[in-house]
Amino acid sequence: MIVYMLLTGKHPIYRQGDSKNGYVEKLRQPVWEFPDDFSELAKDFFLKLVRIDPLERYTEEEALEHPWITRIPGPIPLSYTERGSHQRSKQMLMNVRVVVECRHLFAVCFRRWRGGKSWPRSIRRE
Repeated sequence: MIVYMLLTGKHPIYRQGDSKNGYVEKLRQPVWEFPDDFSELAKDFFLKLVRIDPLERYTEEEALEHPWITRIPGPIPLSYTERGSHQRSKQMLMNVRVVVECRHLFAVCFRRWRGGKSWPRSIRRE
């Protein structure tokens, strides 16, 4: 909201005379209107900052890498959800590997603690 206000001098949603309930309803289902002199990069930057779903919204790192901020031409950073399932799958695979390694480490430590004996039958995976 602040970016919009700094660039235009106006609030992006609130209009004089709006009730509190009316303003809250506009926040739930915003319709963004941009002046003609609002650049496409500025629009993109603003819209990625105000997404309702926090997973779709830019993080501070992503925002600071946006070309509108850096003034360096280049690709526009993708938000978490825009990076898609490939990134999430990669992260899930890493998480699974960590769990497997932790289980292996626990098994080794447990065997050493038990003097080289195997898992007790009650907790051994068959």
